[in-house]
Amino acid sequence: MKKQLLLFVGLVLNCAALADSIAIIFDTPGTYKYGAGFNGSPTDPNDSLFIISSSNIVLDLGDGTFGQQVGNTVPGFKLIVINPNLSNVIIRNGKIANLTSNGIYVNDGCSQVTFENLTLDSCTDAGIFCEGITTGTGLSNLTIRDCSFSNVLSTSGSAYGLRVKNCSRLSMENCLFEGTKQLVNLASRGISFENVSAFQITNSKALGQLGVGTAIGFNFDSSSDGLMDNCICYFNIAAAGDSNSLGSGFFFNNCSRLWVANCQGVGNGALAGRGAGFSSTNGSQNIIEKSIAQNNNGFASAVGYMLDGENTSYLDTCMSRANTSSAGSAYGIRLLNNSSNCYIEDNTVVNNSGVQGFGIADDANPSSSLVIGNYALNNGTNYSVTYTTGVTLAIIEGSLTNSAIGLPSGQSGVFDNVSVGNVDGGTGGNALAGFSSLLSANVSSPSLINSNVSVGNLSNAISELLGN
Repeated sequence: MKKQLLLFVGLVLNCAALADSIAIIFDTPGTYKYGAGFNGSPTDPNDSLFIISSSNIVLDLGDGTFGQQVGNTVPGFKLIVINPNLSNVIIRNGKIANLTSNGIYVNDGCSQVTFENLTLDSCTDAGIFCEGITTGTGLSNLTIRDCSFSNVLSTSGSAYGLRVKNCSRLSMENCLFEGTKQLVNLASRGISFENVSAFQITNSKALGQLGVGTAIGFNFDSSSDGLMDNCICYFNIAAAGDSNSLGSGFFFNNCSRLWVANCQGVGNGALAGRGAGFSSTNGSQNIIEKSIAQNNNGFASAVGYMLDGENTSYLDTCMSRANTSSAGSAYGIRLLNNSSNCYIEDNTVVNNSGVQGFGIADDANPSSSLVIGNYALNNGTNYSVTYTTGVTLAIIEGSLTNSAIGLPSGQSGVFDNVSVGNVDGGTGGNALAGFSSLLSANVSSPSLINSNVSVGNLSNAISELLGN
């Protein structure tokens, strides 16, 4: 039976009704503009209010509010569905709210799709879900600008403001992702890019994602060749869970050639687990520069910047400060799980504290990463690394196993690091004593030690170095 829906709208240029559905179908190219919003009352699950089934369509919501009728709880109701393999579709100017499924769902094979000036509030599972199916050819040329996402709830366990799978060439600017104030989602992510390549994100924010076990502002999985500039992730909190729960501003997994600049990961955390500003795992050739990680907190551990199993990644001219853990270790910058050949340069790392506090630490034994020109202040141990000689130093970090900066093979490179005023029993102030061990242990493979400074117990360190 054909279902009827009373509409109070402006001009709709061309549309059709779908039998056994309340959906309005746009099947002819053109511009369609509404003069007022309205709600739909589906009777069958998995219905939608609008279906776009033609390329070359502009759907202008006319600044109206569209959603699901109050009191109607039929599941799976989406506002807009874009059918597969369409191109040149624009959706703009309106509010989409209170739905039992996604606000907008984009099918596989679509290209040249634009969302602009939209507000998505209280959708389920995702505000916008762009689901490419085929790796490499799923979706292409998506644009999202001047949109806001908030209060996404989940019936399946994970909630996303914006979720994109299998897409190449994406641009996003001036977008805001705000979390839900209800602790109902097992995992919450402001954005999630999964196998997305050639993308750019600018001037966007993810604030207050709240999850039981996972809360992430910007999440990237198996993505590559992307730029993030002037983006902020604040107060994304894993509010329950166990010691493995994670609250992180930026999280990159298995990504390559990402460039993050002028971004902030602040106040992210986990009440039972791990808090992080920026986390990058199992990736390569990623760059984070001119960014800030501060006041991230985790009960089990906390870190400003984490490079976990990374290869040839760079951290340059960043600040990491006041990251804290009440029951575990806190790190300004941490390299672990054999991160290799990374470059940690010209960063400032201060006031990171926990049961143990570290400024810059590399868990690799031996390290193959270079730290140069950094400044560390008031961390429990400002620098901690084990070199090829087996000597652990608390002031100097960085070991080269190749001639990347012109040193002969096998030499260690130690350059221009500063350690100031250690706390919590740290030994950085005495670390010059380690120089004598490093020199004597490298008779067959001499080290280059250049312009390193330790301030604190300086007189003791010099005496130890000179053997007095």
